[in-house]
Amino acid sequence: MGCIKSKRKANLHGDGLDLKNQPANTDAHLLPGQIFANEETEEHGVIVVALYPYDGLHEDDLSFKKGEKLKVIEELGEWWKARSLTTKKEGFIPSNYVAKVNTLETEEWFFKDITRKDAERQLLAPGNGPGAFLIRESETLKGSYSLSIRDYDPQHGDVIKHYKIRSLDNGGFYISSRITFSSINDMIKHYQKQSDGLCRKLEKACISPKPQ
Repeated sequence: MGCIKSKRKANLHGDGLDLKNQPANTDAHLLPGQIFANEETEEHGVIVVALYPYDGLHEDDLSFKKGEKLKVIEELGEWWKARSLTTKKEGFIPSNYVAKVNTLETEEWFFKDITRKDAERQLLAPGNGPGAFLIRESETLKGSYSLSIRDYDPQHGDVIKHYKIRSLDNGGFYISSRITFSSINDMIKHYQKQSDGLCRKLEKACISPKPQ
């Protein structure tokens, strides 16, 4: 976590401005179409959920636990100012530790920006066993997803199998056209109960390493 401080300095102070002592914004300073973020509009701010626990390294950091919900007050590069909906405290948080609520990014099995090779490496890492799985964005087709599962073959040992997740025009998803699902969550639940054509049924989500 040592690199966090240097990144933060670059974002918050790289232009020589003291962000904490800037004059308050007023409507007079806004460009056409901009809205002043006063207390009223702040109530409709973006809500995120913590993917990992974070222990603040500096006085103005905001510590939080995994699963805690926070309201984003201001986005400043890789560091955001936020308020915990649990403790009501405010401070800076690393943006790669959180994800917007009600998105795939909040799911433990979703690995957004990794390649096929990275998926194989992470699934083969210690702590994962046969049936460990993850969902990732497709490298070849934007907006599509792939399912990667760790399997075991007596002849070849641990292997990773990949399956394309196809989309329906009505918003549904499927791996095999004989059975479709209204959401990826429903699909995961189905294959956790039975393999139904996959190499094996899904067990635990792949262990996700904490960002460095």
